[in-house]
Amino acid sequence: MENLAEIYRKNVFSFKDTQRASFTIETIPLGVYSTPWAIITAWDPDNNTLSQEQNDARNLELKNLLHVRGFNVIECIGGLDDHFEESFLVEKIVLDEALELGKMFGQYAIVHHDGKKCAYYEVNTKNEIVTTHIRSKQRPLHAHF
Repeated sequence: MENLAEIYRKNVFSFKDTQRASFTIETIPLGVYSTPWAIITAWDPDNNTLSQEQNDARNLELKNLLHVRGFNVIECIGGLDDHFEESFLVEKIVLDEALELGKMFGQYAIVHHDGKKCAYYEVNTKNEIVTTHIRSKQRPLHAHF
C-alpha cells in the first residue's frame, strides 16, 4: 500500500471550466502564479464521508468566506482514481491563512504554493507531507490562469 505522501504526489487537479490545464504538484505549469496560492476544500471533514448535498453546502460556506475575506477563487476538482473532491484554488493566500481555513473546515491537509515550492501541509501540525520545488523543467504553460 502506498504511503500518504505518494498518494498526494499523484493527486490530479483540474479546473471545472475545463479550459485550463490539469496538474499535479510536480507538473505545475511554468508561469502559473508567482504569488502564493492554495487549494482548499470543505469536503468530507475529518475523513468522514458526507453526502453530495452536505459537501456542496460546506463548500458554499467556504467559498462565501473566501469572498468575504477578499480572495479570488477558481473552482477545481482534485483527487486520484475514483476519489475526487471539489475544491478551490485561492489566489494570493499566505500559508498560515490557508492552514487556518483548512483547520476551520476539518481538513487533514491543504496544498500551498509560494512561488518556489508547492507542498501538501498537514493542517494541525503545519508539517510538509510532500514538497516539490519549482524547476525550469516543468511543462510550459499553454492555458491562461
